[in-house]
Amino acid sequence: MESRAILLKIEDLKKSFGGLTATNDVFLEIHRRELVCIIGPNGAGKTTLFNLITGLLHPDRGRIIFKNEEISKLSPHDINRRGIGRSFQRGNIFARLSIFENVQLGLLCGRGQSLNFFSPMRNMVCDETMQILAMVGLDNQCQNISGELSHGDQKRLELALAIANQPQLLLLDEPTAGMSAEETKATIPLIADLFQKHDLSIIVIEHDMDVVFSIFSRIVVMHQGGIIADGRPEEIKRNDLVQKVYFGEKKWEF
Repeated sequence: MESRAILLKIEDLKKSFGGLTATNDVFLEIHRRELVCIIGPNGAGKTTLFNLITGLLHPDRGRIIFKNEEISKLSPHDINRRGIGRSFQRGNIFARLSIFENVQLGLLCGRGQSLNFFSPMRNMVCDETMQILAMVGLDNQCQNISGELSHGDQKRLELALAIANQPQLLLLDEPTAGMSAEETKATIPLIADLFQKHDLSIIVIEHDMDVVFSIFSRIVVMHQGGIIADGRPEEIKRNDLVQKVYFGEKKWEF
């Protein structure tokens, strides 16, 4: 891996719920300008790891360091303000608002402002809102009601909301979940394009192996709360332990 500054550093991270250990002995470094995919069976601890990084959960042990500052005990709001954005497995949009209003509200809230549709603030950040919508291909639908969008377009809107505050680290939790093959085909190049054109690192949780091996240069594999492999796609494909716990009998060929 080429030498780059470390953006996120996770040290000896552990989180348990009663007798269930969700993450255990997790060590991970994410560098600036890095596109990383996290894979693993259901229950491997992937989403719990995202929840710990973004402050929805606090670790029982270990540290999370972002830009040389420990954020392990900070609130989600404080972590977001420091430059970490996220999308979720389940929809996280205002279904009754338009696409435009969703992103506009996200921009204003990120700046500590509120949206009052009876004040001049309604006309604020309009250009920036349209720029973000253009980035995800929703600018031509900006006045459509969000709750009436297709599943794929709702996922695009969630992506727009995640990048509204210009994060330095973007976490995407199963961005193609529930999408049709056509929607997935359109979304994956979008993620790659965001990475190429903007100064950010992206970590993606993904289950679709065709997606995983199509754009990611680094893959992290989790199993039973820990990391069992971390490397380039060709290394992950050939890893016997990964084959055993994740791929089963299927062998990946180049």
